[in-house]
Amino acid sequence: MSYIVFELRLILYSFIFFQLFNLFTVENECGICLETMFEVDDQVNPHGQHKYHYKCILEWNKQSKTCPLCTDAIQNPKRYLLVIA
Repeated sequence: MSYIVFELRLILYSFIFFQLFNLFTVENECGICLETMFEVDDQVNPHGQHKYHYKCILEWNKQSKTCPLCTDAIQNPKRYLLVIA
């Protein structure tokens, strides 16, 4: 009986751990400066895959016209500004 209880606890703790881990993954980070992205930040999503701070992608775009993570072309980051209401 105690073995079954131990297994159930292990499954429950594993589930909780992975749920918490998913909350803090890097998908909420700017791909350039690696700081956490908050809803109040001006965000740019140039091609639907990666998000950046607006100021970061503008600075990056002065040196390179490609995405820093996947090298897709980024023509004009100003047109991709996401307005969070």
